[in-house]
Amino acid sequence: MLVACGNTSNSGPETDLSNEIQAVVENKYFDMTSSEEDIEFYQLVAKPRAYLDGIGISFSLPGELNLADASAFENSIVRYEDFTQSPYGGLQGYSFAVDFLESRNSQKLSDKDVCDIMTENVGNDLSQLEVFFPISVFSDLTVVSADFNLLINGKHFLRRIASFTDNRLDGTYLEGVNITEFHYATYHKGKKYEFYLCYFGSDKAVGSLSAYFNTIAGTIKFS
Repeated sequence: MLVACGNTSNSGPETDLSNEIQAVVENKYFDMTSSEEDIEFYQLVAKPRAYLDGIGISFSLPGELNLADASAFENSIVRYEDFTQSPYGGLQGYSFAVDFLESRNSQKLSDKDVCDIMTENVGNDLSQLEVFFPISVFSDLTVVSADFNLLINGKHFLRRIASFTDNRLDGTYLEGVNITEFHYATYHKGKKYEFYLCYFGSDKAVGSLSAYFNTIAGTIKFS
């Protein structure tokens, strides 16, 4: 099955962030790198390393997530998914995707620059993040939270949590299905890398997914 998680949020008009660096205050960071104990608790399995232009990206996922075809998605590096029949009709399940973007900002800024700029300019105003979800594509949108002060294996990361339905899935078994998306992003050697962990279904709250998805994200490592 081919689903749209990953590349779900529109990158929107790009603002040149490099001019904001001087206004940034020093940020305090939270290291969410996953411990071996947490990885074992959730029975995560190291997947084959993904590569883009010689950069290796390693991560661990639940063993039941299978490699999916990523060719239909622009700027997609790799995708995994696992879906089962929902007792409410249609399908429910999980997906993981890694996308990339090369832009003026990704060329100019470091991972820490972006985290500090977002902290200074967005802070707790989650409404500013709705621009990434055009109403022509997304319905029933709720931006639940955003964090701009995360560290994973020594890299600075952003995290945004949102729920919505994706109108691009109309006419499929996932039409109208609620999507809970944990989006993690970082900058590395001139590119922005985005990691999407999604649950399709209405039977799990954000709180019940947080530790699970954060442990998966906490295994991400560049080499």
